[in-house]
Amino acid sequence: MRGTEAITSFYQHATAALKGAELLGDIRVAGDEVAFPFEITADLGAGIMKVQVIDLFHFNTDEKVDSMRAFWDQNNMKM
Repeated sequence: MRGTEAITSFYQHATAALKGAELLGDIRVAGDEVAFPFEITADLGAGIMKVQVIDLFHFNTDEKVDSMRAFWDQNNMKM
C-alpha cells in the first residue's frame, strides 16, 4: 500500500473495529529502525479476532517515520 490516501483509508477502517493492542515481546532497535511484536484485538461484529503482528519502522534523519512494514498472514489470525 502506498500513498497518503490509501494508508489513511486503511487505518480509518482498521481502527473502527480495534478494541485493543498488547505488546508481546521486547522492542528491538538497530540504528534507524525499530521492530516489535504485538497482538491486536478487533470486534468484527460476528466475533472477536486477534492478530499477531511484527511491525518494522524506519526513521529518516529528522527522526520521523518514513516507512512502516507489518508482517503477518492468515496463520497469525485467530477468531
